[in-house]
Amino acid sequence: MRSRVALALATAALMGCGDGDEESGVEDTAPKPTGATQVLFPSDCQNGYAEEPASVVVTCADSGVQVKDIQWQSWGAETATGNGTATVNTCDPDCASGTTDDYPEAQLRLTEIESCGSEQRYTKLELTFGGEVPPGSGTTVRESFPCS
Repeated sequence: MRSRVALALATAALMGCGDGDEESGVEDTAPKPTGATQVLFPSDCQNGYAEEPASVVVTCADSGVQVKDIQWQSWGAETATGNGTATVNTCDPDCASGTTDDYPEAQLRLTEIESCGSEQRYTKLELTFGGEVPPGSGTTVRESFPCS
């Protein structure tokens, strides 16, 4: 089962909303918004963008990793931070019919604001499991949500 969860996270990183990359080394020249500027993030990969969403889908390919009940400590600055409960598909016996496990000490960090058309959006997500970690997973999951 441990390898199935790792496979699900790896597959989602490769096929998800973003490219799952680390820092690109390319300097972001887009103007950074002030605290008064509305900054958005996709809440579920399908129904648009929201400011301070109560939940987010981390892996868009299969919705295998989600964070719900998010309490945002900061929003609108260069970095948004919040805590919630991560829900991870166990992929047991397989990802299509697997159940989910909750990890209540999930920490979210959103960064790299970009101008996407007329909107300002966070384009990088970092999810850190603060307590128990899903089998076969590392403590941190990183995803990219580029302008499309």
